Amino acid sequence: MADTDYAQGDYRVVAERLRPATLDLVAWCDPQSGSIVLDSASGTGNVALACAGRGCRAVALDLEIALLRTLPPPAAGGVPTVVGDVMALPLASDAVDHVLSTFGMVYAPDPARVMSEATRVCRPGGFVALSSWAEDGFQPRARALLARTEAAAGEYVPEIPPAWTSIESLRRTLSPAGDVEVRRGRLENRFPSAAAWWELASTSAPPVVAARSRLTRSAYVELGERLQALVDECSEHGDGELILREEYLLARVRVR
Repeated sequence: MADTDYAQGDYRVVAERLRPATLDLVAWCDPQSGSIVLDSASGTGNVALACAGRGCRAVALDLEIALLRTLPPPAAGGVPTVVGDVMALPLASDAVDHVLSTFGMVYAPDPARVMSEATRVCRPGGFVALSSWAEDGFQPRARALLARTEAAAGEYVPEIPPAWTSIESLRRTLSPAGDVEVRRGRLENRFPSAAAWWELASTSAPPVVAARSRLTRSAYVELGERLQALVDECSEHGDGELILREEYLLARVRVR
């Protein structure tokens, strides 16, 4: 897997916004105390820390060393970390009881390899489970807008492969491992305005921060205006604030 932009910005801010979906996934899979859980493409370790809080033996794996370094060490309430690629996991077969990932391994370019590796390291009877962005939601539309803007400037920004973004495609992607279950969820985050969302995203969201260094000033300003318009479109508006709705999918398969 190629290097990513996720060492830029402050992914901890993004991870905090994603935390409710993490807790949703972990509660659904219900890993038992003492079980070994791999947080695959962990970012700053939302899944691993949530599982550790349940008494699991959790491990956070990510390609970006900078993100793993934000986690406290095990002696300070953190979890062990491993630098690794979700398409070539540096773990033995049947090494863990469950493989979980929130908005992480779905960004890898080869879903079949991701699932092959996840099921290889997961013991039979355990879950491979993930959260992904629904194709009709805000995040894929924002990512596509970013990709089109950067493509016009001669840059390439990967989008989430379609294998992860609908109920039907998730069933196809996960079904070689066993019986698949898929659920929908929604994140709701409040901002005073779309401009306030942009102010936060332009300093914390790694793909947006990275785009600033690759685009001309005018192109970046235009990107911000288009993303703010999309935020307005995807939000509920109330008294002096907007509620950004971000639709996601949870999928799990119990490995045969």
